[in-house]
Amino acid sequence: MRKNTQFTILAMAALASFAQATDYSTWAKYRTVTLNTTGITSAAVKKIPVALRFTAAAQFDMFTGSTAALASGADIRVTKADGTTDVPYEIESWTTGASGSGVVWVLLDSVAANSASAYGLRVYWNKAAVSTTSNSAAVFDTANGYLAVWHFKAGAGNVVDATVNAYAGVATGTPTDNTTSMLGNGKNFDGSAYYTVGTGTTLSLNTETGPYTITAWSLPTSCSARITIASKYANDNSAGTRQFALQTGPTSTNYRMTNNPTSFSSLTSANEFVADAAGACVDNTWTFLAGQYNTNSVAPTADATGAAFVSLAVDGGTPVTGSTANQATGSSIGTSAPFLIGNISSFDRYMNGTIDELTVSNVARSQDFIKLTYETQKASPTAITVAALSTPPTALLPGMRAQAGFGIHRTGSKVTFKLPAGVQGATVSVMDLSGREVWSRNVSADAREVSWNGVKTSGLFVARTVLTSGGIAAESKLLLP
Repeated sequence: MRKNTQFTILAMAALASFAQATDYSTWAKYRTVTLNTTGITSAAVKKIPVALRFTAAAQFDMFTGSTAALASGADIRVTKADGTTDVPYEIESWTTGASGSGVVWVLLDSVAANSASAYGLRVYWNKAAVSTTSNSAAVFDTANGYLAVWHFKAGAGNVVDATVNAYAGVATGTPTDNTTSMLGNGKNFDGSAYYTVGTGTTLSLNTETGPYTITAWSLPTSCSARITIASKYANDNSAGTRQFALQTGPTSTNYRMTNNPTSFSSLTSANEFVADAAGACVDNTWTFLAGQYNTNSVAPTADATGAAFVSLAVDGGTPVTGSTANQATGSSIGTSAPFLIGNISSFDRYMNGTIDELTVSNVARSQDFIKLTYETQKASPTAITVAALSTPPTALLPGMRAQAGFGIHRTGSKVTFKLPAGVQGATVSVMDLSGREVWSRNVSADAREVSWNGVKTSGLFVARTVLTSGGIAAESKLLLP
């Protein structure tokens, strides 16, 4: 008896000191979201922004009737699977109504590799008179390497990036909205429109040794002529204007990542590194591009060894490494060209088509990071499952305390869970606070309890009874010393 009392006190103390814990029991609804990395990643991916899509067709109660979220999703909150640990999120777009939809970005601290339950989330909504806590700068954190992120939200005029840097892209011509873009809204470019970001010093990357990563979704109307997604680059041999470009190559159906090391400014041959993904540019087809340059602090050489430091991955696949190219004069290499979205600064290679989700980072993203980004952002991603049923929240209580008939007691290395009254044939699961399942048992139709034997795990967990319908009958915090 004394041991159980001490166990309860420890559980309550842990809950009191648990960081970033919030009680969402007064929010009327939540949906669970599960991230599945089976066959996608080989190592855990840290601090990755992931996009969640919701539609009135699939999640009607989030957009219509008395259960609809507030305007612009002001009442939306996101937690880990425990239901209390807040997860940084950004609402890119949210429109209620019978044809409503929404895109919510979440920052996941660590996603398990090759796991069907790699990460679990709850998305809460249906709470009156609250203000949004959406925070794009927390999701796309400069401490995580992000320099600029453009979602290309709907509306005329400038586009502003989601990081704390808030770099504005100033329009020349009239890029228009593509409301059926890959994620939320994208921008259409007509072969003459583009955006200019800052001055010649803005977003200068370290093209000598890196590291940097540029990613984007591209939907070209035509690949018959060269196009550009983003650049600090010119093609007219003007002084100091060649730095980098995510574009297509002389064979215009090849997407290309171009990098000009500053130490090659005196060279006229092998002074440019290019990585070409042959045949990857296809008319009216979305493609996810991830261009990188990283020498791991080694000075590059003007040969194939140096060129191998530049790479380009298409749709999360194996990156293509670079080769050398020659420019007419080495003096054209430098940082004075402005950062442009949709063309290069010699006013050619204009984009024809749509660009969405352009990111610039001063780190080299891992191949697992890039692949998981693609798999969660592509159309109809199978890596993300949004529960069909919504669930009314219940307040969470410490372990060793009953909740709605959910009894928990421990004897030595055995923890016994008693199902709520009237519930039979359910599943009892225990998850850690990142949503990973550490133990689970099915309960036979005529049983009322199940035991977890030989328990050696310690820490704070969530115990849950899941009905065959997928609903949650009971839930409780559980501290295992």
